[in-house]
Amino acid sequence: MSKTKTKTPKTKKNKALKLTTARSVVPEDLRVGDGVAVAHTDLQVLADQDPPVGETYRVIKAHYIPHDAGDPLKVKAVCLPFVLAVNVAKQHVTLDVRRQHLVRLDPEYTRRAFKALGDKPSLKRR
Repeated sequence: MSKTKTKTPKTKKNKALKLTTARSVVPEDLRVGDGVAVAHTDLQVLADQDPPVGETYRVIKAHYIPHDAGDPLKVKAVCLPFVLAVNVAKQHVTLDVRRQHLVRLDPEYTRRAFKALGDKPSLKRR
């Protein structure tokens, strides 16, 4: 009686996914070459109603998430409270850190995002 070996098909093993987290960053820690994204924007608007006599206008504060929140940006220059950054379309944007809350992205994620969306930046710190 001959023994026949049944071959099991070779399957491609999936690599474990490395999960990273975008971290809040204080403006003073921003450096040229950092990958960042806008998490949310703070809005301040005057109340619609006229204030009662002797009072000043009320300011209403709100947070909102803009449509481009999470888009990767690469920091080009920092002059607080302003940050000059470039997006994947190579368009420069000026961010005001008094109104826009930034998060730092993982360098590997930023490289992959720029490569997949159209640009390949170098994220080396100076």
